[in-house]
Amino acid sequence: MKITEPISTILTTNCTIVESVADIHTIREIFDYFPNQFLPVVEGLQFIGVILREEFLKQYAFSGDNSLIAKDMVSKEMVKLSPRNILSEAKEIFDTKVFDVIPVVDEDGDLVGLVLRQDVEQFYSELAAAGMRPVDPISNWRKILSFLSF
Repeated sequence: MKITEPISTILTTNCTIVESVADIHTIREIFDYFPNQFLPVVEGLQFIGVILREEFLKQYAFSGDNSLIAKDMVSKEMVKLSPRNILSEAKEIFDTKVFDVIPVVDEDGDLVGLVLRQDVEQFYSELAAAGMRPVDPISNWRKILSFLSF
């Protein structure tokens, strides 16, 4: 496998998700039962955003506002990728140390799965163990374009 492979090759599709109209009690139960750091929010299959566990616990879990639903608690701090994005692009995001999981959304806006930091790290570890050094032509072009944009 090459770093220019689409992330769809390592996509996790067995995910815990919540509908946008789920109430605060349902979300609390999910976070209590599952160790997820975030919870994707959908309307049908349409990706709305994510609820971050830490944000939920700090801002909503004990707010006493029982009228809140999932789409009211969606975080503004999330990136997403397309199934056509490549592994090196996911690695760039994970290298920021901000996210451990990235939602993958197709051109229709539907959630198709998640890319996990551990899967990308495992891929790069296997690459290193095989004695291969990753070469990313897209990253090289980005460096050139960044230089030219100054």
